Amino acid sequence: MNKLQLNQLMIKIREDRDEMAFSSIFEFLAPKIKGYYIQNGLSSENAEELTQEVFSIIWAKSDSYNPSK
Repeated sequence: MNKLQLNQLMIKIREDRDEMAFSSIFEFLAPKIKGYYIQNGLSSENAEELTQEVFSIIWAKSDSYNPSK
């Protein structure tokens, strides 16, 4: 997935609260985020919890997404 595709999905989430777009982003980014946390010393359980928190914030604040930033 490239930057343009991520931007398009985020716009769908912002404008339509599109759950399929959110799911696509989650499937692509969640393993990367969780892996980052694990590489930096967190347990798998804590990494999973923080990854879920990241995506909760993405969903909650999607209305403020600005693709030009």
